[in-house]
Amino acid sequence: MAEKCDEKNMLTRLIIGCEKDKKLLEVPEPTVWDKYVQAGAALTDARIYPYNDHDGFEKSISVRNTRYSEMTAVYWARYNIDTDYVGIEHYRRRLTIGKDELLNAMADGVDVITAYYEFPEPVIECNAKMDFMDPFYVSMDIIKKMHPEDYDLADKEVHTPHFHPCNMNIWKKEI
Repeated sequence: MAEKCDEKNMLTRLIIGCEKDKKLLEVPEPTVWDKYVQAGAALTDARIYPYNDHDGFEKSISVRNTRYSEMTAVYWARYNIDTDYVGIEHYRRRLTIGKDELLNAMADGVDVITAYYEFPEPVIECNAKMDFMDPFYVSMDIIKKMHPEDYDLADKEVHTPHFHPCNMNIWKKEI
């Protein structure tokens, strides 16, 4: 049974955590759009949030949480949240966008709002300094093999200082 969002059915932000997460000393004040969702609920009897990605959900992929992480909760949202926009944030990392900015972006029909960080140098150079090149090369190889039409764009992007970290986004539900 899908739920409607409280404010104009515009947005539901999933604040995602799991039972192994460390508790925060200061919890941000929830907004009317926030739904706290426990990811990986199929892997434990503990329940930490009002919503979870498993109980009473026929198409649950919660048991795959060790592989897909917070995406099991996004999958849950696909079938259980009826809203124009869906956001994903972590229990300890939140997007810093004001309510007015958010409402204006949605009214303008923006497709995706995402976290953004600008490195002092290209992303590929930062990866090399942190010795993350093996996963980088594997990822680029997968893009080249599975989506060759996107490879040049991906290669161009890693040579910029632009980075979209933490898998935190707000997007149109249809996307």
